[in-house]
Amino acid sequence: MAQERTEAVVLKAIDFSESSSIVTFLTPDRGRLTCMAKGVKRPKSQLAGLLDTFNWIELVYVWKDSRAVQPMTDGTLLNRYAGIKGNLDKSMYGAFLIEMMYRIAHENEPSELLFDVFTDDMTSLEDWKGDICTHICWQILRLLSVTGFAPALTECSQCGQEISNIVGFSYESGATCPNCPKDTSIDQGTYQTLLALAKAKQCPRLKGAEKVFQLLRHFTARQLECEFRSARVIDQMVNA
Repeated sequence: MAQERTEAVVLKAIDFSESSSIVTFLTPDRGRLTCMAKGVKRPKSQLAGLLDTFNWIELVYVWKDSRAVQPMTDGTLLNRYAGIKGNLDKSMYGAFLIEMMYRIAHENEPSELLFDVFTDDMTSLEDWKGDICTHICWQILRLLSVTGFAPALTECSQCGQEISNIVGFSYESGATCPNCPKDTSIDQGTYQTLLALAKAKQCPRLKGAEKVFQLLRHFTARQLECEFRSARVIDQMVNA
C-alpha cells in the first residue's frame, strides 16, 4: 500500500454511514477514482465541506490494487467553483457535465488530457458572461473530441458525402446528408452553430444554442448508452 496525492474533481458523493461517505472523483492519473471518506459528516471533520460536487481539490489517499474503494486520508480545496454554484443556470447545465464525466471516465485509467480540458473549461464557465447554454455545448463538444466520441459534422456520417445543404442528424454518428437515415432534422442555423462551436478553441459568443444542446445530449446518451438525469431536470426548468 502506498499513499498517493493527486488533483481531483468531486463527481458524486453518497452516504455510507452516519458519519462517512463514498466519493467518486475525476483524477488525471487514475481516471475515475472511488474513495471512502471516513468521518466526513462529523461536525468537526477537517474534510467537512470539501467534498461538495464540482469541488476541485488536492486529494490524498492510500492505494491498494486489490481494493475497489480506496481510503481518503486528507484533502485541500483548490477551487470551489463558486461562480458556477451561485448561478442557477450554470449549476443546472454544469450538472450535465459532471454526470457526463462520471459516465465517460474509466476507473484506474490515466485521463490527464480529459482532466485538463474539463477543469480549464469549468474555470472558463465560472467567469463566463455570455449565453450559458452555448458554453455548455462548446464544452460537451470538446470533451467528446478528447475521448474519441465527437460527431461527424462536415461529411455525412454514413455515406461520407460532403454536407452543403440542410442536413439531418444521427445520434449514432452525427450529421447526415439528405439521402441517408437520420434521427432528427436540423435547420441550417442550428447546423452552422454546431459547426462554429466544434471548430472554436475558445467559446464563441453565440446565442440560440438550445437546439444544439438537445442534439448533443441525445448523441452523448447514445454514445455512452445511458440516460442523463440532469438533462431531464434541464428540460423541466427550461419548460417551466
